Amino acid sequence: HSAALTAQKRLGPGVRTVSAFHNVAGHKLQTDEAIDCDVLIFGDDPKDRAIVADLATAAGLRGVHAGPLANSVAAEALTSVLIGINRNYKSDGAGLRITGI
Repeated sequence: HSAALTAQKRLGPGVRTVSAFHNVAGHKLQTDEAIDCDVLIFGDDPKDRAIVADLATAAGLRGVHAGPLANSVAAEALTSVLIGINRNYKSDGAGLRITGI
């Protein structure tokens, strides 16, 4: 189960819930430097995902529509994988890049 689905359940069906920015290092979002990764965006309504894609674009990132909110469990799980990669390679915030689209 994902944090996003838990939040949606607690907030109720009338609340528009979108999940994104899981795999972007927070400290990188606080600078003006270019961030070399994509933002996976999950939500049940494509219009809501589009709003968050616009936010990603405003931050200089590419938003990738990644399907319904239930899919966010995969991105949440990848966060711990990226933390391990950062430790192993002494990286300052490895991210994801979706290719072929």
